[in-house]
Amino acid sequence: MDESRYLDKVINLFKTKGLSMSMEEIAQGIGITKKTLYNRFNNKDELLKKCMIRVTQDLSSRISCINDTSKDVCECFSCGITAMRTFFREMSPVFFNDLMKFYPMMASDDHAFGSAYFTKLIESNIIRGQGDGTYKTNIDAAMLSNYISFSVFAFFRKYVMMGNDYSAEHYFSQIIEFNLNGLKNKI
Repeated sequence: MDESRYLDKVINLFKTKGLSMSMEEIAQGIGITKKTLYNRFNNKDELLKKCMIRVTQDLSSRISCINDTSKDVCECFSCGITAMRTFFREMSPVFFNDLMKFYPMMASDDHAFGSAYFTKLIESNIIRGQGDGTYKTNIDAAMLSNYISFSVFAFFRKYVMMGNDYSAEHYFSQIIEFNLNGLKNKI
């Protein structure tokens, strides 16, 4: 089995069981021996780092639709936010909470990369929409993309994932509608 298949299995295990498992428990959870797991990964930190790289790559791949030049910018904006919603829905609060609790630096680094990438994609979408006349030209694309990115990550974490005040479906549909209404030129 190649490394990516191990990582996929471990990530799925982390989503359901959290990160406090030992290497032996991880090996049992994915149906291999502890020795086989150690033949692939030196320790749990290395395994977790590789899992986080894989998770980050998955997120990046999903949200890259924000800048699909073959589609309308509004459709791309909606696609990117929807992809973010799907990604977060598939990740469990157990995984995120354990990551922040046991590996705060890794969580912070991963969040910084993911939000920076998302912010750049949103900014590019806004600039493209301004260029083709779909979005208002008097909007500061860099500032607004930072605002949207911050609001998506922070609000989702606090009120959807941690507080259960809102469903992810409702939250993300509102984010799309609110921001697109603010961006679009009125015709």
